[in-house]
Amino acid sequence: MKLGPVLQSMAKVSVELQGFRSDELKQAARFWVGKEAGSYNKEKCIAALTQAMNGDDATQRVQTALSEKERQVMAIFTRYGPTVSGAVLTAEMYARGFVQSPPEDKASQSSYRSYCEQKKTDLIRRLSEKLVLVSNSYDLYYSSSYTSSYPRLSLHPALMKAVKPAAPLPWSASRVCPEAVGTERRSSAEVALDLWRVASALRRMGAWATVKGDSPSKATRARMRKEVGLCDAEKDPLSPPDPESLFYELLHGMGLLNFGDQPSWIHEKALERHLQQPPAAQAWHWVRAWLHMSLWQDGIGVVPDRDSDYAFVRIEPAKLARARELLAWALSGVAHASDCWLDLETFLRDLWRASQKNAIDFYCNDFAWNPEFEMARKKEQYPAGNDRMLAFWLASEAIWAANAIMVTLVTLGLVERGQTAGGKIRPCFRLTELGRVVFGAPEIAAVQKEPEARFLTVQPNLDVVAYLESADARQICTLNRFAAAAPRATGPVQTFALRRESLYAALESGMTFDEVHSFLAEHGKTELPANVNRMLSEWAVRRESLVLRTKVALALGPAETQTRSRALNDNVFLLPSMTVKIAAKEFAGWTILDHEDKPERTWTTDELGSLSTNSGHSISQIRLACIADRTATGWQITQKSVARARVSGMTADRILEWLGGHLTAGVPALLEVAVRNWTGRQGVKLSQAPLLRIVQPQAKEALLHSATFRPFLAGHIPPEWFLIREEHLSEVRDLLERLGFTIGESLDPAPLGAAQNTAKDSPAAIRRTSLMPKRPRRP
Repeated sequence: MKLGPVLQSMAKVSVELQGFRSDELKQAARFWVGKEAGSYNKEKCIAALTQAMNGDDATQRVQTALSEKERQVMAIFTRYGPTVSGAVLTAEMYARGFVQSPPEDKASQSSYRSYCEQKKTDLIRRLSEKLVLVSNSYDLYYSSSYTSSYPRLSLHPALMKAVKPAAPLPWSASRVCPEAVGTERRSSAEVALDLWRVASALRRMGAWATVKGDSPSKATRARMRKEVGLCDAEKDPLSPPDPESLFYELLHGMGLLNFGDQPSWIHEKALERHLQQPPAAQAWHWVRAWLHMSLWQDGIGVVPDRDSDYAFVRIEPAKLARARELLAWALSGVAHASDCWLDLETFLRDLWRASQKNAIDFYCNDFAWNPEFEMARKKEQYPAGNDRMLAFWLASEAIWAANAIMVTLVTLGLVERGQTAGGKIRPCFRLTELGRVVFGAPEIAAVQKEPEARFLTVQPNLDVVAYLESADARQICTLNRFAAAAPRATGPVQTFALRRESLYAALESGMTFDEVHSFLAEHGKTELPANVNRMLSEWAVRRESLVLRTKVALALGPAETQTRSRALNDNVFLLPSMTVKIAAKEFAGWTILDHEDKPERTWTTDELGSLSTNSGHSISQIRLACIADRTATGWQITQKSVARARVSGMTADRILEWLGGHLTAGVPALLEVAVRNWTGRQGVKLSQAPLLRIVQPQAKEALLHSATFRPFLAGHIPPEWFLIREEHLSEVRDLLERLGFTIGESLDPAPLGAAQNTAKDSPAAIRRTSLMPKRPRRP
């Protein structure tokens, strides 16, 4: 993936000729059409210009009719264009020598005289008069008449391929630092992880409150700070104020958050696609979003979307965007210069001179970090002139630039900060490898590095130590899906914790246990500890048990439909608290499932667990699949199906609770006994004599009143004895086995009178008892 210049404009340019005066159109038509166009009226000029501008020979005309310097100016637009901001255009014109700054001693000359002299040689004006460059003519007049600063201009779309893009301008630093100490930098994976954490916090909210400008409300910011907990300026002045809002605004600026009539929500798939890109491509989009981020301001934090001329609460957005564009332009030059440490104050002095004193200009104070520049401390000592102006600029606007470089861009992994070595400590910086690629594009391409396969260590205490510099964003965000990050964690080495809740959240989001296990095995520096492997397996098995959410409503609809609800999968959304009537109105055409009431009673069964239902309700079907096996005629509760439910964590009471909740009648007593037997494997003993003894009251009553057992019984000897018909003895044995009783084989029991009812220690127990007829006494 090839990156363009970070300042490149993506906006389409539309030339509306109707908005120009007749004399302006005639002047342009002489260039595009010929001298005869001087006699055309306005309508004829528009028709002739439209035909010439869209013709095949438009590029050839530029090549032959424009001077070499004019084509070099056009090359600036083919590099950054088709539209170039006024700040960048002005800096480029001065840096490339197309405009000369007047000597300081001539600054008092007549403004009108300066304007007349400049008008004759102004390349931008000449190209604008020919409609090679287009803009608001009044903006051009007022911007360039006195100060040689230019407005936002666009190159005619037909001429974008007329000349080759201009070559980059390397930064010429007045002072470099041979080395730096106490350096700090962040990896792209660490930045992407913070972005993912903020997005995850918003996802958990489902819907969040915003204020004017789609900025997070105070309550939303407090909740993000509590759940994410990034290091801020209150603890470290070189950390961003309100860092969660910084990443929130990055998500907003990249178009990953949606705002409209419905409550806010996240473009999940777009976010995943972003994090799948190479690190340089991700960082390129971060900078592009930062350039036009108005409600989060460097060194200040998030600000309200309002202001007044009498009570400033923010930097004016247009001026802030201009300042960021100029700073990015300067850093692009740094990227094309030699890789060395730059003294921060010296760099900002060079920037002020390169911008000709009029690019970064706004009123603001109370920044989180003040570097207290040497020249700023002595500002009152300088006499009137450029040095005094520079000193006052270093005491105000330059503090913003310092926060942008040393805080914001360091947080985004584009700048490495440090301090000069030696006795006099001064802040210094240099671009990271990622920063050089982003600001130096397209000439500086990213070196495709394969991330190290093994970047984490799983410890027996369920902690996962991750080395972020050896991983990419996709891997770190995958890890964070099933392992909880330590709160307020920073640095290139971070610890995650494997917890049941985090694993369940990952499984609910679509990951499988095999994917989690494979990820840890593939990227682990050591073999996965046996206890961790076992613990994860047990959690995964338990999680497969059905979870019933009560007092909620579900909406089933198309995946592309966005709601203020929590997505359980691509087509099912958990709605916020609302009645079914309101849900049906707001989500017209969707299927609304109300789980506020108890499940419907639509099951019927016999004593042996042969079950049928006339409902297609989701809860009914899922519960049946958990406790029964499907047959050709319906469902069958078997020992195998109950054992499967037991493995998933269900108890006999829970199974019987589900049966009781869905059956149209009560649970047959014999089936209840069978379920308890299958979950506890209780038993009786049947002797060779056709007598059966059962001491557990519940089981005794179930057999006594069972229509299935009645044909096999010859009689009942209260309270515990049943006489079995001899011809049905084998059938009774098979039926007892089927119902989960264990048949004892002992033929040497205690005397009848000595039998004790010991079942009271367990209400579900049936004592295994074997009986024989009593022997007659010898004479």
